Amino acid sequence: MINTLKEAMTERKTSEGFIVTRSQSETIKVSAGKIFVVPAWKFLLELENQ
Repeated sequence: MINTLKEAMTERKTSEGFIVTRSQSETIKVSAGKIFVVPAWKFLLELENQ
């Protein structure tokens, strides 16, 4: 999953990617930028605040 998202980030020329999970939270540094692993509740709250 990480490699596929990294490839998509490179193809789309973006430096941030997101993986929405049930409860995990971490930041993964990859060559294309950063992948944020966030719980669904936090992801949805941040969307609402935009």
